[in-house]
Amino acid sequence: MKIKIVLLALLLLGIVLPSELFAQTQYANPDASRMRLLLAKIEDCNTDITDAEAEIETFKKIDSEASLALYNQLKKNVRIATKCKKASQKEYDDLRADYEGWFGDETSVMSVDRQRITSAWLNQYLIAMISYYGAMYIVFNGIAVPEH
Repeated sequence: MKIKIVLLALLLLGIVLPSELFAQTQYANPDASRMRLLLAKIEDCNTDITDAEAEIETFKKIDSEASLALYNQLKKNVRIATKCKKASQKEYDDLRADYEGWFGDETSVMSVDRQRITSAWLNQYLIAMISYYGAMYIVFNGIAVPEH
């Protein structure tokens, strides 16, 4: 009888303990679909920023002939980039709040669409997007509003 109890206890430990460990490691990484969404948002923001920077350069070249309508369209595009930046930052902050352990561990890696994503890489990617935005916004603030 004692042998059966010991075997039952060992069997339970052998089944329950590994499943608990597996469950803890399985959910340690962020959801791949949320990560894809965040990466796509950041990429869209980078595209919007690049387009706005190109429009700013074009606007600066035709400064003497620029109309108020063109300036307002440019201002609208800068606002679109601003909204995109805020949305990406919010998504990043939400992901970071939900998966503190993954973002706190510098060695954690996850694979998203055959790309290895680390928390440090993701942070640098977001910082690069924000720095592009900052440079574009500084240039936009230097443009004078046309009178006509």
